[in-house]
Amino acid sequence: MEPGHRAMTPKSKGMASHIGNPRLVDKRGARAHLFVGYHMTETVVIEEDRLVALAGGQNFREVGGYPARDGRVLKRRLIWRSARLDELTSDDIRNESLDAISTIADLRLASERALHPTVPAFAEKRTTLVWDEGDIDLSGDQRLFARDLKPDDYAEAVRHFYRSLADRHATHLASLYRHIAAGSLPVLIHCSAGKDRTGIAIALLLDLIGIRREYIIADYCKTAELLDWKRLTASAAAAGMQGKWMERLAPDALEILMRADRSYIEAAFRELEWRHGSISSFAKDVLGLSDSDLGRLQDNLLEG
Repeated sequence: MEPGHRAMTPKSKGMASHIGNPRLVDKRGARAHLFVGYHMTETVVIEEDRLVALAGGQNFREVGGYPARDGRVLKRRLIWRSARLDELTSDDIRNESLDAISTIADLRLASERALHPTVPAFAEKRTTLVWDEGDIDLSGDQRLFARDLKPDDYAEAVRHFYRSLADRHATHLASLYRHIAAGSLPVLIHCSAGKDRTGIAIALLLDLIGIRREYIIADYCKTAELLDWKRLTASAAAAGMQGKWMERLAPDALEILMRADRSYIEAAFRELEWRHGSISSFAKDVLGLSDSDLGRLQDNLLEG
């Protein structure tokens, strides 16, 4: 059990006993449905498809329309997320859904950007934010490299990794959120897969503006359905830092690390809330954001 948290059962809260990964699914290509399985039976239907099908891109989607705890709603077409952008085709770049994006927040390291640079025709029309601090370093939990552990041990090692992600990438997060507060929108946030670094950046941003937690988790979990890992890692395995550390992982550990499991992002939230009391306090104490910064984030991103 996570530090500082007691077990909670659906029965104790008067909720349904169904527990599972919430997931966004498309029906007849016309609507995106958000099925919420976070100790709830509620089904929320959100108009319009958030997924953008690109021949050379993966996990490319809009983050918008989700309800906030105060009754407001996350504005549409302001926040986007994806995996890396080095294989976009000319047709992809002409996709009308991408036209409005004015800022690219590339959370990858310089070495990753050099190996897989964003297609120039897409980047040249937009402002790109880059940072080099905050390497992916899994050396702090050697269980991921052990060859004889049980799946539960590997999963716990990934959760341990997620508990450190926000602190590891504090420089990225603070700068990114200040840019969004200053109006650098619409913004596309991405890393290599659009799962870990992008996942934590999006999840904390949504929580800071008050989006309901079950929607944040559902948005994170959607990545599991949208990534072709074999295609994504083929070139990375041939060269560069990413390929090297991935090759060292135990096969079972690699498979578990590639998941977008709700327990990973929940572990990150619980760790920050246990240490800081709230995500807002983390943003103030560690990221150095002010009440004014947080207010502008809400003003820029919420409507209603």
